[in-house]
Amino acid sequence: MTRQSVIYLLVGLLITGVTFLGVLYQVNEAMAEDADGSVPQLLCPLH
Repeated sequence: MTRQSVIYLLVGLLITGVTFLGVLYQVNEAMAEDADGSVPQLLCPLH
């Protein structure tokens, strides 16, 4: 692999990681606001 492709790979992984953390943060905020304690449909599709 060339140095340029390695840099692109690292940047892609970094963006993916930051996006994933952002989604997790949004889910945590939504669950914290859920006062009645019900499980969100997103996390529990079987119920």
